[in-house]
Amino acid sequence: MATPTYLARDRHNNPIQALKPRSDAQTHIVTLAPPGSARMATALQPNTVVVRIYANVDVFAAVGPVDSVVASAVGSMPLPATLPEYIRVSASTSLAVAFAAAVSGLAYVTEMS
Repeated sequence: MATPTYLARDRHNNPIQALKPRSDAQTHIVTLAPPGSARMATALQPNTVVVRIYANVDVFAAVGPVDSVVASAVGSMPLPATLPEYIRVSASTSLAVAFAAAVSGLAYVTEMS
């Protein structure tokens, strides 16, 4: 007997791994203006466990407490431009994503479910 799954299914009824944007969350837009780092204006929702990050320029990204994450963005996780990245985060009441970039651009953080 097959193990039951709650994954989305394709047209052939095969389970696929897929996430969708949370219905109660927004996409956070972060303006990158070097030099320096920038973070989301508001924290992630407390029960968010996966975020999708997309940036139109190469960036370094860091996830951490709202009050200290900006300083940790420089030299952290490198993300290439125009390739979305999904990151699992710990559920917390005060997490944010911060970015550092060498050129101006935009980064988008979408809370997923």
